[in-house]
Amino acid sequence: SNPAAGTVAPGLSPGCLQFTNGWASVGKLEIEINGPSPCSDYDQLQVTGNAQAGGDLHITFNYTPACGATFQLISATSHSGSFANIFITPNTVVGSYSDGLLSILDVVPPTITCPSNVNYTTTPGDCGPVPSSEISLGTPVTNDDCGVSGYSNNAPSNYPLGVKNITWTVTDLSGNTSTCIQKVTILAGSCGTP
Repeated sequence: SNPAAGTVAPGLSPGCLQFTNGWASVGKLEIEINGPSPCSDYDQLQVTGNAQAGGDLHITFNYTPACGATFQLISATSHSGSFANIFITPNTVVGSYSDGLLSILDVVPPTITCPSNVNYTTTPGDCGPVPSSEISLGTPVTNDDCGVSGYSNNAPSNYPLGVKNITWTVTDLSGNTSTCIQKVTILAGSCGTP
């Protein structure tokens, strides 16, 4: 097929555009996405033969896609070439494109709020260290739009007298991380004989 140098857009509302003898582009492809279903919610090119990408791909989202969502923008027997530029609007949506498939990526780190700082006073005559089993750190508050896989901290097995910064780390399902600091202060009740 001859390369399309102009703008290819499957209409003003989502729809399908079919090519029966391959498709090639050196111009601009405009795709509108209003939901998860091809042709009714988002534009799709359906190509019998090879779909040769080229030029620019402009994607406009009119809704917020789920993390990890995929959109088969170009359905073809085979794919070749690549778009010179891919523009996604709004810029809060991030995706990767390969062989007609747009995959939504989670690049936003999760949030974490540390538990309250801890002050611990030893019993008279105890100059430390204090076993971690005696210190209740609490639990952080975590959140992520795509899900949290877990959290951890670097608490020691024993706390010497003084201030120890505990770093809490949360990881989301995409591997993005965030941290916060909790202070643990160990005070000596009396280091002499009670």
